[in-house]
Amino acid sequence: MKKMYSDIFKLFFGLFLYSLGMVVGYQAHIGYAPWEAFHVGLSNVTGLSIGQAGILVGAIIMVFVVIKKEALGYGGILNMILIGLQFDLILSSGLVPISASFVQSLIYVFIAMIIISFATYFYISAAFGAGPRDALMVFLSRRFKISNGFARRILEIVVTFFGYLMGGQVWIGTLIFAFVTGVIMDFIFTKLKFDPKTIEHRLIRNSPAA
Repeated sequence: MKKMYSDIFKLFFGLFLYSLGMVVGYQAHIGYAPWEAFHVGLSNVTGLSIGQAGILVGAIIMVFVVIKKEALGYGGILNMILIGLQFDLILSSGLVPISASFVQSLIYVFIAMIIISFATYFYISAAFGAGPRDALMVFLSRRFKISNGFARRILEIVVTFFGYLMGGQVWIGTLIFAFVTGVIMDFIFTKLKFDPKTIEHRLIRNSPAA
């Protein structure tokens, strides 16, 4: 039971960190992180808030990964809902001020990537299932036998392109996110001896053996 409470804490802590990391990257204002650029672009097109756009995208990806027989857990559903809601709340709270200089913006971007990488470790290691985007990352990693970081880079380059087409702000920060986040994540996961593909999740439905 103690392990269960510890894992629940890790799940919610990780999801909060993920939202915080997204806001830090957003407030850098030198180009949104790839998924945020996509969400902002979708927000421009649909009139949804950025958080609501993120929830919609997460729901669509969740349907896809379930069709592809990836594992589905309650943590994935909470990820889909809470990260978008928390993003809107943290952004509106003013907890993270807008960057006042280019140097500060670069610092924001690197802090955001580190926060998101640790957030991914916490909430996936809680073993309640990966969120939609990370489930897609793990699916690509397993399907094409590539590292999690490389799979993430592929995804982020693709969503950056479509986010740009919809009017999401794409600049140097976006490129740093797209090409460096996966490297940082691989480094942190290696140091922590953590491989998301080896986690046995508490699932709503089971995936087939990899």
